[in-house]
Amino acid sequence: MKKKKEQYRRVSIDFDERHLSTLTTALEVYSRLRSGQIKVALDTVFYDKELTYQDGEVLESFVRTIVFHKDKFMIDNRNGFYGVGCDQMKDGTVAWEIKKAIEEYLHYKRNDGYRDMGVDGDGVLNLSGIPDAKILDELFLSRKYWKPQKAFRIPQIYQEKISKVMQEKQYDMAWKIVDKSFKNKPLPRGKLARIEEVAGTYYVIVEKPIKPENKI
Repeated sequence: MKKKKEQYRRVSIDFDERHLSTLTTALEVYSRLRSGQIKVALDTVFYDKELTYQDGEVLESFVRTIVFHKDKFMIDNRNGFYGVGCDQMKDGTVAWEIKKAIEEYLHYKRNDGYRDMGVDGDGVLNLSGIPDAKILDELFLSRKYWKPQKAFRIPQIYQEKISKVMQEKQYDMAWKIVDKSFKNKPLPRGKLARIEEVAGTYYVIVEKPIKPENKI
């Protein structure tokens, strides 16, 4: 008899934004421990305890000897560790993916909605096969889940024109109007852009917008 596929549903947990740094630290520590990077994990969680390099080496050696004593890879490779996605990581891979989802949100928030330098803005590279963790953000236009995108309101003097051509599905003309309306203040580069209407007002939505360089 064929086993029935188990069904899962989305679950929402309501956090304050001030919880997020603690969550990312905890997830980072757990994924590092599962990978065998004991010293890195301890340095992260005990950042205020002034552990010396030698302290970390002793603790890592002790934990690895006890925990991974049946693991030939860890025994033969004193400085080796497992990467995310390995079977040996177990749910350490999931912890890493949740951490990356939160980090991406914090990255864009810190940069006023723009993508800046740093791997914390990369987002989730899904290796577990479990659907990505998502951030609820009911304040962003009509979107249920937060996305790394930024909305730019088309100037009022062009709203009537853009509404007319969009309703007539004249999309090439719509983008010509957009180019003209943002001529003096060009839109940022990004992964892609689209025109979207929200409550009777048109915006250009830029996905993963790159932070403009400050020109002197």
